[in-house]
Amino acid sequence: MSAFPETPLPDAPPPPEEAGDETLWEKLSAFIMPAVTLTLLVSAAFPLFDGAEILSDGDTWEAIRWHAYAPSSLPARFSVTNVTIRVDRVATKLIGTDLALNFVLVQEWEDERLVVKRKGKPGLPSDIKMMNVESIVRKDGDFTPIWKPSLATEPAHVAEKSSEATWLRLDGGVMRTQSLNIFASPAPTSSPFNETDALHYVVKIYSTREFQNRVALQWNISEPFNLLTPTTENSIDLKRSSNPWRVDVTMGQCEMQVNWGDSSALSKLSCLEMGFQFRKIQRSDEKKNVENLSPGGSLVELLFTVYGTITCIILFHFYHSYSRTEFLP
Repeated sequence: MSAFPETPLPDAPPPPEEAGDETLWEKLSAFIMPAVTLTLLVSAAFPLFDGAEILSDGDTWEAIRWHAYAPSSLPARFSVTNVTIRVDRVATKLIGTDLALNFVLVQEWEDERLVVKRKGKPGLPSDIKMMNVESIVRKDGDFTPIWKPSLATEPAHVAEKSSEATWLRLDGGVMRTQSLNIFASPAPTSSPFNETDALHYVVKIYSTREFQNRVALQWNISEPFNLLTPTTENSIDLKRSSNPWRVDVTMGQCEMQVNWGDSSALSKLSCLEMGFQFRKIQRSDEKKNVENLSPGGSLVELLFTVYGTITCIILFHFYHSYSRTEFLP
């Protein structure tokens, strides 16, 4: 028997738990969920802080936070940015069989980041409804361009940079005007002058930087097509012009695709199309000359003359025979 009292030994500690897949997933979830929540909150609040914050006192527009505006971002962050297109002051001139075309390309879209807020009492008579973007006063630096659609034409165009202007409305609507010059050749479907005296030209306008699911071009059908020379009613002086033309204009959509190196990877670009149909108009004196010189017209006149002569001979013969029979004894 031992002289020391027996003391029970303490229980052995449990073996440490091995970190399994469930423990790792719980750790990742604890990190990912707050990060996703924070990202969603920042994304939802970001549009509130990327505006230029333009204020108007009636006569002057001033941008308080122009540096927050990102011209590389689309006006519609999560949807399609619609750009309305119309052409104005269209002038045409035929040079041989080629068409020299000049017109003003008007583009309009909405950008909520540029909405103008009014100081003081709204609706003052001196309030400016529209202002050139470059005339807006900036507190935080020099002018930086706003987002604009990147457009190209087919055939290629030459733009007059000096006449380009961008205007902003109170509600954030933007209007851009560009003067373009295009030199177009007849479309393959056109016939030579000596066949139908008609020529057809096609001009395409399409977006180059964004795809159709981000930027969509559409015609402004509410505004009439302003054709200067010649008008669709053919305002050319027929007495002075030896080569008058009538122009018919058509507008519609077209297909434009870009290939990323793989024939199966084609992306669509938004595209609009204008068609110009030129038809030669003959003057009244030319029509008379053509009718007189027409072989078909001469043949018809000859047939009528022969028919009339034969009819007269037959009638005279019957009359003469009847008269002799009546007076014989």
